[in-house]
Amino acid sequence: MHLHRCESVIENTTKALHVRQIRHDAVAVTAMVQDKESDLKMVQIGAGTTPGAFQIQPLTAIHAATVIHVNETEEIVTRVKVNATWNVHDDESDIKHCTCSVGMFPYKANIQDQWYADNQSSCESTLLQLKHGDKVYVNIKCVNNVELATTTTVASNTLSINFTKSNDVTVKIIPVNEAPFSTIPITVAPTKIQSNKSLVQISWSEFKHTSGIDYYEYCISDERNTIIVDWTNVQLKTVASAHGLILNNAEKMNVSVRATNTGQYTSEAVNASLFTISEPSALSGNPMLVSRNGHIIHIDWKPAFFTIPDFPVVYSLIVGSRKGFTDILDINYYTGHTYDIAAPSSTLISPNITELFFT
Repeated sequence: MHLHRCESVIENTTKALHVRQIRHDAVAVTAMVQDKESDLKMVQIGAGTTPGAFQIQPLTAIHAATVIHVNETEEIVTRVKVNATWNVHDDESDIKHCTCSVGMFPYKANIQDQWYADNQSSCESTLLQLKHGDKVYVNIKCVNNVELATTTTVASNTLSINFTKSNDVTVKIIPVNEAPFSTIPITVAPTKIQSNKSLVQISWSEFKHTSGIDYYEYCISDERNTIIVDWTNVQLKTVASAHGLILNNAEKMNVSVRATNTGQYTSEAVNASLFTISEPSALSGNPMLVSRNGHIIHIDWKPAFFTIPDFPVVYSLIVGSRKGFTDILDINYYTGHTYDIAAPSSTLISPNITELFFT
């Protein structure tokens, strides 16, 4: 029998983490840490843009592999399969076997009793009857060749079996206007209006989900459901700008936003709409209509303008005893196209009125 005595403890913090890029927006991290005497209760990993900081991700417990969902037709309870992987070694006597169990609490086996793992680094559960939002823990026990065992539990995962749209989620369009643009307050609730034909800016409130959101997508289409911008992944951003568009005057666009959770279930889309008005109202060439009944003068200027059907228009109306003057009437933001006015016999500007000028 050989007995070895530990003379010193050497820590190498520079090689404790192995990081490799797996996508343009994701890295894989392997934590090479262990505690042979008391084992590790939890390992947390965070990420930052400076050493020791966590601007990108706060300290978060390492989880087991992603939950795999298996849909069973016409079953009331969806069945799911849980996979777990780990690293284990024993320099003295090697590993004899490992077992796994699944529970709703750490070190509990109340979902699936202990079973022998297929190998010394991974195990897969049977089909489990769990419901959306359940938390599961995978308990791993490894035994060496002298029957000494180490048990650990993997931090909980939350099951994602569906995605229910939150009624609180809203999509907002931030109008982009090019000078000169009228400051007249025109609104077509919930439709926004802008003059820019090449840029659409949108924002939305966060989707809430028990298992967490993986990414957001947005899509832009016209009123004929023709795709202008196909579904575009913006990761976890809640704002987006679509540049380089070619939109038409008086065109209505529909903007849709949806979220995908960590179980890769996609929500229903939340929508908003936008009108592009890039040209001013045009004159038709016809005069406004004027009729008189005693001192009451009735005017109707609808024939004088080309307007977009079913789209709100506001007018400014001035009436004066001289051209360009407002000594009789001055109205802004008027939504009608007819007006009745009582013609006065005099004003401060004109003691004896013989003509009225309408603009």
